[in-house]
Amino acid sequence: MKKQSKDLERRLRSAVPDTPPSTLKEKILTRAANTPQDETMQRSPRRRRFVYWKLAASFAMLALLLSVSVSRLSGSLQPANEHADIVPSATEAVAGTEALGSMFLEDSLHADAELSKGAWADGARGEAGAPGDTGIRESFPLESIGGIIDLPIDTGVDFPIIFEPELPVLPDPAAGLLTAGEWCDNSDFAFFKRVLNRNDWFDYQALYQLTLVRRIAVSVRDDRGLPVRNASVALTGANDSVLFRAVTDYGGNAYLFALSEQAAQSASVVTVSQNGLTEQLPVSADTEEISVTLGGGTVRSPETLDLMFVIDTTGSMMDELNYLQVELDDVIRQVAEAHPNTQIRLSVNFYRDDGDDYVVLPFDFTDDIAAGLKSLADQFADGGGDYPEALDLALENALHEHDWSDNAVKLCYLVLDAPAHSEQDAVVNRLNTLLPEFAAEGVRIIPVASSGVDTETEFFLRNAAALTGGTYTFLTDDSGIGGGHLEPTVGDYEVHPLNELLIDITNRYLG
Repeated sequence: MKKQSKDLERRLRSAVPDTPPSTLKEKILTRAANTPQDETMQRSPRRRRFVYWKLAASFAMLALLLSVSVSRLSGSLQPANEHADIVPSATEAVAGTEALGSMFLEDSLHADAELSKGAWADGARGEAGAPGDTGIRESFPLESIGGIIDLPIDTGVDFPIIFEPELPVLPDPAAGLLTAGEWCDNSDFAFFKRVLNRNDWFDYQALYQLTLVRRIAVSVRDDRGLPVRNASVALTGANDSVLFRAVTDYGGNAYLFALSEQAAQSASVVTVSQNGLTEQLPVSADTEEISVTLGGGTVRSPETLDLMFVIDTTGSMMDELNYLQVELDDVIRQVAEAHPNTQIRLSVNFYRDDGDDYVVLPFDFTDDIAAGLKSLADQFADGGGDYPEALDLALENALHEHDWSDNAVKLCYLVLDAPAHSEQDAVVNRLNTLLPEFAAEGVRIIPVASSGVDTETEFFLRNAAALTGGTYTFLTDDSGIGGGHLEPTVGDYEVHPLNELLIDITNRYLG
């Protein structure tokens, strides 16, 4: 498996060569080779928009060149320099055409099309013909029109040719094609603290008013030394004020946070309770870990899994959404098959942004897995407009507008490629309230960071995962599907097929 490291990791630990994992690459290539190819997939709205712009650019260049030709012909019938201020020279016309081509090139690049801008045709010498002909002619193809233009122009002028790009033909969506990695910040919190205090991350703490000043890791065991799951854990301060609540996971672990200097100084007691049993232990200013024995705990397999997906369906998700839908379908089916004695309640939810067809499109928890999968398959990417999306409203709906089960394993997979509107104070305040509430409810946020995620988005998602006892997952470039994926600021990690990774994580939390 592939081992990768970031610049930060090389500074904090040691450099690891960035070599592609041959075994993984072979696996992906095998899957792709066995998957039907469908060139019509490439005719997405972005692709069609690129073709339209290119056709328009070709016609515009043809019009300019015809204008040059007419102006030269009329020049032989006019006094010298007459209307020289309004009749462009061939050089000016070519320069204008190049600028026009650049404008369309920029739009095409925004549509994820790669153009060759540097190809030029040299002047081809021909015999002098019509009056005013210099004898130097320029021939170039207009592929969108399918013809060759051969007009006299000034000596030494090069003309740009825009070639239609060779877009890769991607395999039809199938489970096991997307690739991903995982990084759990609670497993190496000291490393995460150093990342948070880097210059390019530090400012986001102020932006989101989110500072993990202190963390206490709590391990709860029963009188046999076995982990106790779903125990309530609280960090209290002066006057018994509750600073943070959490719920133990499959390993009997919970993480309590002080989110301000005042809270960190006030923290004094950790309280653990389950089934009427309660234990309290004092903590000092330097306490980072604490172990609690709670008699009568249980490690039996959970009876219920509340499995939720919250998915960004704005237009920027177009490049990967069809693949993600198939991958998540496979994850849900395989988890259900692997745990026949566990009641699985599925909820799929979608969100966009203000002004779109919907802001949040929720579906209640259901044990009808087929119905939930149909809701997932019916969605498509559209809308958005600006980069941030209504992430805060999607999370608020996910937590407060759904009937989460008591004493269940509760997982919320958050699939997205953009942050919330952090420029709005109301949004930031809403997120600051929601994340501790997710932790208190025992709902683990597990992000799936898609192509387009930036450093701000990674900052928020890493904090959301850490605060709720989840883990951070992210798509990688190894699959060759979708746009570029941000290389996360983490240490060494393994690359897996996305479906296998999410199945493993879900089974892990189920114990």
